[in-house]
Parts: sequence; C-alpha cells; structure tokens
Amino acid sequence: MKQGTAAKGLCIQIFGFVCNLFITIELARQLELSAFGQVSILIALSTIGVLCFTAPLVDLTVRTVGAVHSGQASPSIYSEMSAHSNALTLLIAIALSLICIGLACMIDVFSFIDMMLTAITTVCISLTTLVGAAFRGENRILLGQLIQTAAFPFVFLLSLLSLSSAADPSDYHRIVELRALAATGICLLVLGIKLRLTELEILFFSRPRFKRPLLRTSLQLFQIGLIGLLIRQMGLFTVAIFAGLEASGQFRLILLAIMVIDQLAAGVNATYQKAFATVGIDEPLEVLRLSVVKIYRTLLCLGLTASLSFFFVGEFLIKSIFGPEFLLCFYPILFTLIVYSISFIFGPSSIYLIMKEEERAVKKIMFVSLVINLCVTFAVSLRDPLWGGSIGFLCAIITIQFLSMRRCSEYFHFDFLIVRDGRLVGRGR
Repeated sequence: MKQGTAAKGLCIQIFGFVCNLFITIELARQLELSAFGQVSILIALSTIGVLCFTAPLVDLTVRTVGAVHSGQASPSIYSEMSAHSNALTLLIAIALSLICIGLACMIDVFSFIDMMLTAITTVCISLTTLVGAAFRGENRILLGQLIQTAAFPFVFLLSLLSLSSAADPSDYHRIVELRALAATGICLLVLGIKLRLTELEILFFSRPRFKRPLLRTSLQLFQIGLIGLLIRQMGLFTVAIFAGLEASGQFRLILLAIMVIDQLAAGVNATYQKAFATVGIDEPLEVLRLSVVKIYRTLLCLGLTASLSFFFVGEFLIKSIFGPEFLLCFYPILFTLIVYSISFIFGPSSIYLIMKEEERAVKKIMFVSLVINLCVTFAVSLRDPLWGGSIGFLCAIITIQFLSMRRCSEYFHFDFLIVRDGRLVGRGR
C-alpha cells in the first residue's frame, strides 16, 4: 500500500468532513437551538440506520472483492456475496422503515413524514455506501472512498446553500426534505457510475441464497456495526434524556469534534482495508506495518496539534461561528480531541482483526466497550450530561483500541503500537 494513496484518501476524508462542518454551521445559523437539537437527533437516527448495517457489509464487500481480484476466489463468489449483502440491506431497511412508522405514532416531536424521509435517506445512503465499498475492493480505492465519504455531504451542502431554510427558524422540515432529496439523487448517480465502470455487476434484485457461513459472518459484522454506532451516538440520546433538546444541539458540536479525529483515522483505515485482507500477496506484513506506523505517528501529531490550536482559538471560534450558547462545549471538545488523538498509538488493530476474519473477537471487544460506555455515561451525566457523553465515548474508544491491540499480540504475534520501532514483536501470519 503506497503512502501516497493513503495521503490522497486522507484528503478525501478531510473534504467530506469540511462539507459536514459547513452543514453543521449552516444548520446552527438557520435553526433555533431546540430545532437544531431535533435535527441533530434525526440525523443521528439516520446515521445509526446507515452505518449499523452498512459498515459490516462494507468490510465483507471489500474483503470478498479483494479476494476475487487477488485470485483467491472466483467471481461467482462475489456475485453471491453481492446478492446476499444487498438483500440483507434491503430487509433491514424495510424493518427500519416500519420502526420509523412506529416511532412516528408514539413520539409527538417527530412527524410521520419526517421519519419516512429519514428512512428514505437511510436506504439511499446505504446503497451508495455498498457501491463505494465494491469500488474499493476492485482497487479503485480513491473513487470508492470519494463515493462513500464525500459525495453525499457535498451534494447536501450545495442544496442547503442554494435552497435556504423556511422563513420560520423553528421549521426544520425543509432540512429533512433536502437530505432525502440529496441522498436519492446521489444514489441514482452512483448506481449509474457503477453499472458503467465495472464488469462485476452488483445484483440488487437477484434472488439471494442465504448460505449459513456467509449469513453468520454478515450478522456478526452487523452486530459489530450496531454496537459501534451505539457507542458513538449514545451521548446524544443521553444528553436529550437528562438535559433536553437544547443540550442535544450543544452536544452536536462535541460529535463534530469527534468526527474531526474520526475522519483522520477512517481515511487511512479505508485505504488499508484491502491491504489487510490480502496481506502476504500484495506486499509483506513487515512492509505494511512500517507504513502503518509512520502514518499513525503523523495522525497523532496532527491530532495533538489540532488540540493545541483549539485551546488557544476554540472559544473565539465557537462564539463567533455558532453563538455564545454553545460555549459550554469548549472544555468537553478540548478533552475529546486530546484523548482521541492519544488513542492513535494503538494503530488500526480493530480493522486488521476484522479483515483477518476475527469477527467474534471484535464483537466481544465492542460489547465490553459498550458496557463501559453506558456505565460511565450515565454515572457522569447525573452531574453533567455534556461531560457524560464525552467521557463515556472516550473510555469506550480507548478500551476498543487497547483490547484489539492485545488480541493482535496474542493471536498474530505482532501489533501496530506506534511507540515501538518498526520491527515485529514476533512472526505475523
């Protein structure tokens, strides 16, 4: 894996983040704080719906397509996997739509049309994400990452800027409509690109054969994705429970800070996924580890530099861009940036475990981290909900990274710990 590819992938990830940053700024300016909190919860529901079942299927897609293109598997396996993944995605999407209808009937704050538009957005982004994963597995890494990371936020940002919100600042319905429209448009465009550029067609409407090993693997990965999203979004719902919708709007800025560091890691992880899946064929493990260590040392420096910069100018930026009502988020954001940056010392251990088919171990690690997250979040939230969401999430992240690193050391006899030199601890496989 060339470091130039990783650097380009990181640039794509940063571009997607910048689009999301401007979206958040625009929403915060157009909406009242309580309406901004409502939109934040709707976006969180859509994000959970997308990532909890596409994130694992993305890993399965990259792994399978990478094996086909490396000569380890026949193209027929890819066709079976595609039909299986897309059918499973659509089944979960239908279930999600039914859940949205049920929530709309039970919760007065969300209207029926809002929940249905959220479901439509979820389905379209999910299909787009799977197509992007297929491109990455086919060694079109940068195109696939562009589709997965930057296409939707860029289109949504353009629509948001060109068609401003309703005159009433408390009316957030047009925002939800714009998200659904942008997601549908980019989904249709990406499907057209997929059918045009590749010979390995994704069989969206083929009859799948749910083979037991494939189904078991995808369901385990689904559980990993669901737990991971609960860890990331738990703070938003906890804040809403303990402090109301306005505090949820404030916590949205903390999630934005988490996204800053998350995007740095995700950009590099996405470029290394295929290399992890086919290690020993495309390049030796020793060379790959050296490349990973160098990149993650750079990420650690970038994260700590961002934290230091935010310490000096953060209050001014928050007050001038979002307003004084968001200043309560300053210290939780600073703490989040510092601790999450430090977590880079463990490297991409959890991604490597998934690519080497250690789903059961990763699921156990994620479950332990979720329990820790819940306990810490609720304990601290009794005193301060904003700090509770931040500290609970960070405890879970450190737990995931540390336990994944230990698993790599015990079962593969090496790790990506960046504080060591480039030599292997043992002989990896």
